[in-house]
Amino acid sequence: MTNVIQFPIRYGQSGDVVCEPLGLSFPRIFRIEQYVTSVLISRYNLAGVEPGTKTTHSLHNDPAAYPGMVEIKSIATLDRYDRYSLIVRYHASAEAGMAYLQGLNDYGLADQIEIRISGAEEGVFTLVNRMTAPEWPSPMIIYCANYRQTPASAEETWLRGVSVAGDWYDAADLAAPLHTA
Repeated sequence: MTNVIQFPIRYGQSGDVVCEPLGLSFPRIFRIEQYVTSVLISRYNLAGVEPGTKTTHSLHNDPAAYPGMVEIKSIATLDRYDRYSLIVRYHASAEAGMAYLQGLNDYGLADQIEIRISGAEEGVFTLVNRMTAPEWPSPMIIYCANYRQTPASAEETWLRGVSVAGDWYDAADLAAPLHTA
């Protein structure tokens, strides 16, 4: 029997980043600052979590998903002190999003990175933390979508990234490091 990991899908809000070829808006990204105490760790059985402030990012802003005291705010860029970059990827279906996340799990990356899947009016999106490539100017938020100009044409990738300074980069600036990590 095969063991398939089902990742829960939560629903996010449309943001300001638009993939022109598909005419779709990517969801907003939220920074979650969560203060975790020893009592919360014990109550919620949070294995591997130390007391203190934990920062994470998500495509939804449901405070009920985070026990303890939380501060949630919508962001357009990462902070220069963030330890990683974010990849927000559009998937044509929930099955495609789940397959992408299962592939990350198959490569053994699920334990090394945080992965989230989110639904929105526009479709299904995944949010993955990854190490910032040395070639990039700073931690980046990178938005990706695959598309076809026509049903018979080859698949293309739309890719845009934003630095902590708010500068935008296109696929030519980011693609090589994206394919090496």
